Amino acid sequence: MRRALTLLLLLTLPFGTLATGYTKGKKNKNPRLQAARQASNKAKRANRPKKRRSANKKRNYAKNRAHRRGNSHAKKRRANRNRNHAKNHRNNKKRLHTRKSNRSRSYARQRNQRQRIQRRQQRNVSHYLADRGHHHWERNQHNYRRRARHFHDDNDAEDLIFTILGSAAVGALAGEFTSGDYRTHRLPAGRVGRTRLDRQNSVDYLIRRFRGDAAYHDAPYYDDRYGRTHYRTPHFYQGNRRVVYYPSRRAIPPVLLASNRLNRVEVSPYTKSSYQLSNSETAPHYAETLPDAYQDTNAYAVSYAVETDTLVSRDDILFDQGETTLADAYSYDIIVDLAEAMQSEELKEEQFVIEGHASAEGGYGNNLELSQERAERIARDLVDMGVDPNRLLPVGYGEAEAENPARAAEYLRALDRRVMVFTVADEEQEVAQN
Repeated sequence: MRRALTLLLLLTLPFGTLATGYTKGKKNKNPRLQAARQASNKAKRANRPKKRRSANKKRNYAKNRAHRRGNSHAKKRRANRNRNHAKNHRNNKKRLHTRKSNRSRSYARQRNQRQRIQRRQQRNVSHYLADRGHHHWERNQHNYRRRARHFHDDNDAEDLIFTILGSAAVGALAGEFTSGDYRTHRLPAGRVGRTRLDRQNSVDYLIRRFRGDAAYHDAPYYDDRYGRTHYRTPHFYQGNRRVVYYPSRRAIPPVLLASNRLNRVEVSPYTKSSYQLSNSETAPHYAETLPDAYQDTNAYAVSYAVETDTLVSRDDILFDQGETTLADAYSYDIIVDLAEAMQSEELKEEQFVIEGHASAEGGYGNNLELSQERAERIARDLVDMGVDPNRLLPVGYGEAEAENPARAAEYLRALDRRVMVFTVADEEQEVAQN
């Protein structure tokens, strides 16, 4: 009976349903049948007649399509322009950074090379680098200040200057070194990393510069100043006068008090002088301001006139940290260059100011004292090499003219640690400029 009912049901179904295997209410999961059905539907759609668009619709369609395409091109152009601008900006920043990095790396490479030479030759040149006239500094300063308070005549002042600056020559004689001639102080060229031609070019430039016949940037190509952008412009008062400040008269170095007795410098109370910072015709731009203690009623100003176009600034005369001992033989060789130039026939009648400058880290008073000691140390070496001490005026400025703050990078602060040398202006030139 069941078989008969099943046969009767099959006979009542359409023939297509049996052929395709379709059952009502349930989809056929046969992939071949599904693919065939999809192909059939696609063929039917392809054979249908397409709807014809009107001319306006075609024109609007083309216009919209062009507009969309134009917007995309404009977006691409803007994106490319912004991308190129950003790329150029990055390249410019990278180029500037590379230039600064190369300059700092070159400076660091030069110092590292000098340090290697220093470590290799330190044992042979240590007696040249040491400050032989700096023994018992505190005790000597006390005696010098006591003598500076009781000058009877100019001879006492000259004797004090020779005692302070000529002590290196005495120490050299005691150590069995020949003094009075720079040639005996020349180290072998290979020991200091220089050639004879380098030395000769340096001396020739110094002579021309001290005579005012050479520009600052005419330095020899091997010189560390060549091509640099760290030229330091010192601050002048009344055209050609340099001024350094002290918190009291007792703080003024004895060598400057002796020079004041000989009318080589002018010492005046700060409140009565014409060199107050508020009265300056040009406001200096430095990293640190002058402390209040150097501008009150007890402060003093020491001034002197120089020939402004004879400035020689060296930031490659290096000292040990907090000491007056030279860091390497290269620094000593530069001092020998100065001695040779000062003893030339062209400059034998000139007087020179040796200024010591420090970077901004540390205390203001400590930097002022240390820079004075280092300036006197260079002057003692020059006297040891035959320069008359009466032709030299050592002055320490400390961090008064440092252009980079204490938090600046080391290679920038190193540029503030320098020695500046001027030719002293004669009275006629000083009167003309005033």
